[in-house]
Amino acid sequence: MKARRLRVKGLLLFAAWAAAGVLAAPPATEVRVVRDTIHGEEIADPYRWLEDLQSAEARAFFRAQGDYARAELDRIPGRAALARRIHELSDATTTITGVKLAAGKVFYFKLGPGMSSPQLCVRDGFAGAERVLVDPEKFAQAESKAAINWYAPSPDSLHVAFGVSAGGNEDAVLRVVEAPGGKDLGIAIDRARFNANLGWHPDGRAFYYARVPAGVTEAAKRAANIRVYRHVLGRDGAKDEIVFAAGAGGARDVPEFVYPSIVVPEESKFAYAIAREGVRREFAVHSTPVKDLEAGQPRWTRVVSMADEVTAIEAWKDDVYLLTHKGALRSKVVHVKAGEVLAANARVVVPEGDTVIQQMALAADALYLHTTLGGLDRLERMNFGALAAKKPEFVRTSFDLSITQLIANPRRPGAVLRMQGWTEPPAVTTVEAKTGNLKNTGLQPPVKADFSEMDEVRLYAPSHDGVKIPVTLVYRKQTMLSADNPTLLVGYGSYGISLSPVFDATRLAWLERGGIIAIAHVRGGGEYGEEWHRGGQKATKINTILDFIACADFLIKYGFTSPKRLAIQGGSAGGIPAGGALVRRPDLFAAVVPRVPVMDMLRIEFSANGPPNIPEFGSIATKQGFEDLRVMSAYQQVKDGAAYPAVLLTTGMNDPRVDPWQAGKMAARLQAASASGKPVLLRVDWQSGHGVGSSRESRDEELADIYAFLLWQFGREDFQPPQGAK
Repeated sequence: MKARRLRVKGLLLFAAWAAAGVLAAPPATEVRVVRDTIHGEEIADPYRWLEDLQSAEARAFFRAQGDYARAELDRIPGRAALARRIHELSDATTTITGVKLAAGKVFYFKLGPGMSSPQLCVRDGFAGAERVLVDPEKFAQAESKAAINWYAPSPDSLHVAFGVSAGGNEDAVLRVVEAPGGKDLGIAIDRARFNANLGWHPDGRAFYYARVPAGVTEAAKRAANIRVYRHVLGRDGAKDEIVFAAGAGGARDVPEFVYPSIVVPEESKFAYAIAREGVRREFAVHSTPVKDLEAGQPRWTRVVSMADEVTAIEAWKDDVYLLTHKGALRSKVVHVKAGEVLAANARVVVPEGDTVIQQMALAADALYLHTTLGGLDRLERMNFGALAAKKPEFVRTSFDLSITQLIANPRRPGAVLRMQGWTEPPAVTTVEAKTGNLKNTGLQPPVKADFSEMDEVRLYAPSHDGVKIPVTLVYRKQTMLSADNPTLLVGYGSYGISLSPVFDATRLAWLERGGIIAIAHVRGGGEYGEEWHRGGQKATKINTILDFIACADFLIKYGFTSPKRLAIQGGSAGGIPAGGALVRRPDLFAAVVPRVPVMDMLRIEFSANGPPNIPEFGSIATKQGFEDLRVMSAYQQVKDGAAYPAVLLTTGMNDPRVDPWQAGKMAARLQAASASGKPVLLRVDWQSGHGVGSSRESRDEELADIYAFLLWQFGREDFQPPQGAK
């Protein structure tokens, strides 16, 4: 015990010295090798002890590392001016997100100047006066900012259920507010994180919410056996009954790691429970008579199985529309009547086409479809008067904008879009039913950041197997092909998620300095549908990494940049391509930025969010799964004595999605292994999580650190720290 106390004291001293700017090297991290034998192979882990995030030693490690990184980043001369510019761009921008419609009212999140986190607002129609319904600041704790994680208005618009959490931990408390006057009903239901799809009963008097079981101490079981409860407004919450879970109401084949929600269509005799297994895009659907659900005694029958590969549902009265990629890798829409089993009764209403169907929304006049091809979005619709038509019609939208929201209501014709581009600010528009004309609602205020001098281009990089990988580049119009262009290449490639255009005013702080931002649309994403997703999943995950490397090689060979001016970045699951490229081709990059990354894939399923991710990445339970995970695990492939580029890892200590030890272990391993002499820093934020719910200030400061770190490593004269003693 005495030796352990001394080690903790030593780490704390390192933290103090780093904060004072004394250290010339990162604090030393003790090696304690743990050896596992997995399928006959020995795996050595020198930093397993960092996984115990509650231990004094591990927390001292993160304090020391975070303080050291802070001291190093603060030494960069140009950082302060860069941070001021980022704050200026950020604070001058008002952003509207999360738009929802209910009974003539418009609900939305608003992040305006001077706000730390988005407020929940409401209007009577798009032209109505704005009212702030919920300000998250009232829920802030002493040292933690608060954020609204999700919300759901009742169909009659009289109430809004919402989840609020502090410090970026996403551990939401469910609350309910009256929309007309803003009165809080005093409801406070904890363990309500997974309610982005909270369902209201059509009469607005009850809602159905998901809740994580209490008292679970084992990390790998914290997201297991989530149940759906029914709450009746005005009734004591202690009387809330479980209405959907394994075995409840006869529900069968419900996965252990299920993310459930309930949909009760208006004027329908049936309600539907959506059972998504972990992070899988596909889900099962169970139905029950609405009258039984109202009585708290549902009788569930599974009508859609996982094998049906359904990814979205739209229901109204007795009609149910399902989006599926079974036998259609770019997806199709099928129709069944309420309560019917899909496998025996499906009728195709929108066949698979040339574009990938990403989303659908049901309106009175048509089924509206958000489609994409290579990450370039389109709007299509199938008019109900012509359901027998072979193909839906295209609705004219801007070529280079992404559809970030598609909203419709079965009672009203037309649709509402939220659109944006890499250099085009967002806008909320209506789609006129008869003509398809788009009209700006004015809900999104004009953006002051001027991107008129910026341009974007789409190119295609040949990967290792000849597959063409789309690469989007954003830069100043006068940029010339040059090896000196500072370039940041970003990649993700998991869960079938496409890297669609997103407008970010703070990006201008990089672009106006002559920087290039490149986006690699690697396999594992959804740019070309399920085939693209499966091309970078589990056993094929190596494609995600090699695609990313190919895009970097392409930028250099094409003449956009050079290894001395090229950095790569990947966040969360994007740590797989970023980390994989780092350990395989360290010669290609001047710097690597893994943000809240997964780095040790062999240990991921032992974390709280690990088991739900098994459908995407696999499990070490099988030999094939073990081999696949080892290939995609950057931590396992770090080599002693290799000349690695500069690395800035980031983590939030309240992260519920990727445990901080993932970045911590990788930082310790690289610091011990790298022979290049280049910095390996671990940026630690003790008041944030995975980024969801982070304050504006937190996001801006992190971006300033990243840009300053890159310009330092690219050799920009005004970003070089003073030489000699600190």
